[in-house]
Amino acid sequence: MAMNPTSPGMQKAMETLQKAGINSTYGRWLVEGSPRVLLIDVKAGFQFFEEWREDFLGQTGVLLPEEDDMSSDALVFGYLVTWFLAEVRQIRKRVRRVIRSDSFDRSSSVLRQRMQSLPISTSGRAVSQHFWPGRGSWI
Repeated sequence: MAMNPTSPGMQKAMETLQKAGINSTYGRWLVEGSPRVLLIDVKAGFQFFEEWREDFLGQTGVLLPEEDDMSSDALVFGYLVTWFLAEVRQIRKRVRRVIRSDSFDRSSSVLRQRMQSLPISTSGRAVSQHFWPGRGSWI
């Protein structure tokens, strides 16, 4: 169920992504407990794939093959999540975000957050981040 975010930082971050052509939707996930979630259109982030792939290579020495869809999706997802969190963090500097997930592709966003030295706390167990190719990612 879509709704407006209550956090000014989250609203501003969503607007920044929207200006770059990345759609996102905030709302409640229709599962037990109705957690608040953010759906990001990961496929729209592929407009930045080559730039991010080169950046990742430069910072890690790891060249991701273009034909590896899973690696490509994880890379774009990681950069989008980090971009979003950095935008939130610019507005709400004193707030430490906790990102909880149980999905494999979170590793790319955690790695990217560490590369940028974002003061973000992460946890490995919850249902707040799942990847669905072609439909976006819940975080």
